[in-house]
Amino acid sequence: MGSFVKNESVSNANFIHIYSEISKDELDEKINNLLLSNGYRIKERQLGNTTYVKGNIALRILFGVFCNYFKFNITISSNSSCEFKVEVKKDTSGILGGLFGIVQVKNEFKRLAQILQTI
Repeated sequence: MGSFVKNESVSNANFIHIYSEISKDELDEKINNLLLSNGYRIKERQLGNTTYVKGNIALRILFGVFCNYFKFNITISSNSSCEFKVEVKKDTSGILGGLFGIVQVKNEFKRLAQILQTI
């Protein structure tokens, strides 16, 4: 059985998932492994706050929608003694790819919400 409990909130810019019956370190490791296996790399990492990137910003600027670029900030915080909140925020809008780029980022954001529910 997974550790995902519920989706606390969803907006166009972020979503929050609640997890229980898992330690913060285990949750962080599972999120990290899941995103790395989906082609993301760590751009910046601090305690409980990690920025993941997929694609190349320079290629996105040059070739627009033909090259992907996604950037998300993931924060893990304690909700209670046995629950953790994982907040995922978009750090890119996709505007460099025009209207299709915005749709690409929106679709990747939804996909990311779905795969994080598998933890």
